Amino acid sequence: MEVSLPFTTWDTAEATVPPEGERACRAALREIIPALGDRPFDYGRVCWYTDTPTGDFLIDYHPSYTGLFLATGGSGHGFKFLPVIGERIVDALGGKLEGALRDRWRWREDVGADGCEDGSRGGKPGMVLREEMEKGGKL
Repeated sequence: MEVSLPFTTWDTAEATVPPEGERACRAALREIIPALGDRPFDYGRVCWYTDTPTGDFLIDYHPSYTGLFLATGGSGHGFKFLPVIGERIVDALGGKLEGALRDRWRWREDVGADGCEDGSRGGKPGMVLREEMEKGGKL
């Protein structure tokens, strides 16, 4: 298993958006706000957040490390759940989480990088940021 570490401005002088991401943004702008589609970007960065293959939270005990409990995987929208997610995390810690949520948020070994098909992820499933940055000469 390969670990993908986030980039920071200290890691690279040009920690910018991968070329595929910029092309996707431009295409969306040309469709939604055509006047902005070809304007130069002043500044761009990749937003790093915890993501899971399914787009669901991961709220469960780790199967290999006794006592390690994880509550992560906001997948870019976790912030809006802050008012209510704490109660569900406490339920999960105590083994009292409702069945449907317990199943949805469980530790998974059976889902690959293409497990999220809700349209909320850009790019091809399984893309690795470092590889995409290298393709565009950004690293």
